[in-house]
Amino acid sequence: MTDRTRRYAVSFSTILAALAATAPCAAQEAVALDGPTAAADEPISAISGLRELSDGSILVADGLEGRLLRVTPDLGTATPLGREGAGPREYRTPDALYALAGDSTLMVDLGNGRLSTLAPDGSIVRTQPIAAGDGPEMTIMMPGAVDEMGGVFFRKMGRMGPRGLPDSAEVARFDPATGRTVDVAQVKLPEMKQRSSGPSNARQEVIQPIPLSPQDAWTATADGQLVIARQGDGVYWLERVGSNGVTKGPEISYEPLEVHGPDKEAWIASLSGALGVSVEVENGRQRTTFSRGGGPQVDADDFEWPDRKPAFPDGALRVASNGRFWLQRHVTAGEPPRFDVLDARGRRLGAVRLPADRRLEGFGRNSVYLSRTDDLDFVWLERYGIPTI
Repeated sequence: MTDRTRRYAVSFSTILAALAATAPCAAQEAVALDGPTAAADEPISAISGLRELSDGSILVADGLEGRLLRVTPDLGTATPLGREGAGPREYRTPDALYALAGDSTLMVDLGNGRLSTLAPDGSIVRTQPIAAGDGPEMTIMMPGAVDEMGGVFFRKMGRMGPRGLPDSAEVARFDPATGRTVDVAQVKLPEMKQRSSGPSNARQEVIQPIPLSPQDAWTATADGQLVIARQGDGVYWLERVGSNGVTKGPEISYEPLEVHGPDKEAWIASLSGALGVSVEVENGRQRTTFSRGGGPQVDADDFEWPDRKPAFPDGALRVASNGRFWLQRHVTAGEPPRFDVLDARGRRLGAVRLPADRRLEGFGRNSVYLSRTDDLDFVWLERYGIPTI
């Protein structure tokens, strides 16, 4: 970046509920998904976003080729929608897709630095910039979740902690109907480390994240409640933030996994899809651009590593079409992805294990969409039924 929240009689059921809120969760075998109910006939270069429509067809953003696709319910045919460009009805580098009311969709257009509202047919009917304001007053409204009223939940700039580095940030909701932004809750950021090098007259300050350090994950429900997964020493839990305040679910115990060499390599590999933000000021005018990947080459020795992994990584919390939450858990590098499934009150119901080498792309009506990447780096879309838990 350049230039710059008295009763004495207690029923037996109440006692049980209180005990359940603090009791360790017994280890449960993860449920494996059955075979796919549909698989694509042709690959896609990349899947940056996915959203199922009411007729069973799917919108897919291919950020690598800069295409928005409509895929038939059988996953057999993919048809490009719209056109690439910088005009008011065009897009460039489509990214995440979020369901709005009906079959409308909010699309993140990284190439043009804006959020585009799509009509059911995929045409762009409205846009607004992702970044607004200058310098310290700049707001980057990169969605982390969107509710059915069109409210955009996004994480604001980090707050400075005791060591002068940001350790938390506010998640805010932007209401497009009123244009107002309201802070909703504060979330923990990954731990950071600052290094200084060079002589006093040419001092260099480098700020790096501590890989695999604990942080909060969050999403939002269709009716506009923010849901946060938080973690402590050997436990994690969900918090719901709504108009009636904050509701905390039961603490769920877990056994931390040790960090080994392959885990470090897997974390570094994940940086290839990280969001990049660049701010340039030239002749008093500020320009903000967004991209995926393309960061500097790094090595495991460049970082300070913890001994154990936290319960879950960044961006781990998803909400399925049945209202249950899927929380991705850290696994040993090379093992299939695993998700804990929690109900609306934050109670753990069980776990789901994805097939090997699969990635969760999104949910549909009673279905879950996964992708696999072949040896030539082509991506193949698959649909599975949501398992009974």
